[in-house]
Amino acid sequence: MPPHGVTIAPDVTYALEPGIAPDGDALFSCDGAKAYAAIARRFPRVEDDELFEASRRVTRASIVSPSEATVQWEVAFIPRKLKWVWEIGDAWVGVRVETYDVLDRMGELARFSWRGLWLLFYGAATTGVMRLPAARVKGNARLRFVEVDSGDDVSNPEAPTSAKKLLALARHVETIELVRCVNTPGVVRNKRVARDLLEFLDARKPPNTSVETWEFRVEDSIRWRDVPGMGQFDVDGLEDEGDRAAVYGDVAALLAFGTVVALTFGVGIGGWYLRGLEHERMMAEMLATGAY
Repeated sequence: MPPHGVTIAPDVTYALEPGIAPDGDALFSCDGAKAYAAIARRFPRVEDDELFEASRRVTRASIVSPSEATVQWEVAFIPRKLKWVWEIGDAWVGVRVETYDVLDRMGELARFSWRGLWLLFYGAATTGVMRLPAARVKGNARLRFVEVDSGDDVSNPEAPTSAKKLLALARHVETIELVRCVNTPGVVRNKRVARDLLEFLDARKPPNTSVETWEFRVEDSIRWRDVPGMGQFDVDGLEDEGDRAAVYGDVAALLAFGTVVALTFGVGIGGWYLRGLEHERMMAEMLATGAY
């Protein structure tokens, strides 16, 4: 979205990922100053409300021509699936939560590991630092400006009408790096990166659009199901028979870890963990027997 105070042309247009949809249209687009103002207010507010610990920043801005500019931006947040871990680390006396992104590992397969979860808590207990992967979504905005009379400044209705000319935003086109990466076969193999993109796009649902309509639009336009582990019946740690054997082969080790969690963090969190473990066990049985 443009910085506060930018003059908006009455016929401004906005497009998110132009040409990506099966019909050749953008993932989302709108026309007119009123519609543009609505999404300019909505998107940052929804990000703050729905993306946990969200933060935004401009990483680079460049003037392409007297009437065009590009702005590179990024949004970082804690993925929904890791919120509970972040909250434990944040409440853990003597432990500091640090985040890192996994964009440099988007080409690597990501599989759930009980050992990795254990090492996360063990490392926090022994070093005082809990390192969590944060979602990071990068994008690019291309802005085109035109000259308008100052009286046409819809962002400031009280501006006096005069012959003075102003540069007003006439077109705003946004692209998201991960969309191109996911749609390029073989580039994204890390399901965590694909999930981060989908969670971000949830927050970009346009106004006056149902959740179902937006989900269908995203699914038709972005090949996220091609990412390993993101298929309809894929479950964390259960992508194939070998994974199921590795995860559930040592039941004693899993129960021992649940006991440690319960003793360390209290009955409430320990009980939550054990209920989640039972849920995963039932999902494994369903996949093994075809009862889905």
